Amino acid sequence: MDMEKVKAFAVRILEECEQEGLTVAEAQMIPQELRFALERRILEIHEHTAVTRPQTAQ
Repeated sequence: MDMEKVKAFAVRILEECEQEGLTVAEAQMIPQELRFALERRILEIHEHTAVTRPQTAQ
C-alpha cells in the first residue's frame, strides 16, 4: 500500500470539503460514508463474480 498516495488523497478530500463549505461535523462523517460505499461496492463485485470451487486432484 502506498501511504503517500493515501495521504495525498486525504488532503484533496479536505480541500474539497472546504470548497463545498462542509462543516467539521459533516466532514467527520466522510469516513463512515466512505466505508459504507466501499462495502456496497464490494458486495456488487461479489454479486457479479462467479463462484468457483477449487479443482481436486483425482
